[in-house]
Amino acid sequence: MRPPQGRGNPGKIWRLKKFVYGVDESGRQWFLTISEYLISKKCTKLDIDQAVFIFFEDGRLQGIISIHVDDMQLCGTDRFHNKVIKPMYKRFKFSSIEVGSFKCLGWQLHHDGKYIVIDQNDFLKNKLEDLNIDWQSKNLSQVMNEEEITIFRKAVGQVRWLVDNSRPDGSFDELECSIVANKATYAHARQMAKLIERLKASPM
Repeated sequence: MRPPQGRGNPGKIWRLKKFVYGVDESGRQWFLTISEYLISKKCTKLDIDQAVFIFFEDGRLQGIISIHVDDMQLCGTDRFHNKVIKPMYKRFKFSSIEVGSFKCLGWQLHHDGKYIVIDQNDFLKNKLEDLNIDWQSKNLSQVMNEEEITIFRKAVGQVRWLVDNSRPDGSFDELECSIVANKATYAHARQMAKLIERLKASPM
């Protein structure tokens, strides 16, 4: 963080009156600030996940808020929106507020009034890369070189994001490849390439 141009004084430290986006501690300070607000509105932080808050009133669950860095997902009754969410929108400025069908953290969320459905078809189509490793001409039992291992590990990470969230049908192959990622053979490259091909061929 640097002082405004023309205001810098050598040997002096500037103290921020409030945290701003981009400062190392800004994410934590935002979480502490929004947590304090939600608790003041009678929301309860879950013991098993400190980033999830629930709002109970009259013995009934009225709303849920989940926070991920500077993204927030929420749902609830009209009472929850009137008592917690509308005042929150007045107190804090949000760059965008999406309702119904929208994209968040690599997911597409669709709400039709009765069900909430997620998919990662956009990630599958535009982000998941084909495995750029020539395994067809190699001895399948041979361990890949360092550059190929790097490519392989990236592919494992991308596929894991899918199988952990919306594509459990690829979990077995992804787990096998993940276990051997640092010493994977060309047989594992073949396994990963075919898994990616299968996932792309059958979006859900």
